Amino acid sequence: MFTGFLTGVSKIKAYLDAHIFLFPTYNEGMPNSVLEAMACGLPVLNTSVGGIPDIFINEVNGYIIDINNIP
Repeated sequence: MFTGFLTGVSKIKAYLDAHIFLFPTYNEGMPNSVLEAMACGLPVLNTSVGGIPDIFINEVNGYIIDINNIP
């Protein structure tokens, strides 16, 4: 779902209405959106870059996508 910029209740509703959170990236610090998705109970698919491996456990709170296989 592509919603554009969301804040507040609209953003929370979008997370709660979703089935999965996909975050494919080649370069990142510590994305708040991954933390927000996890807080809303979504399974997260993301690459292992930046600060993501510090808070993310593969196959426990989501899945790590191989950065070389991002479609």
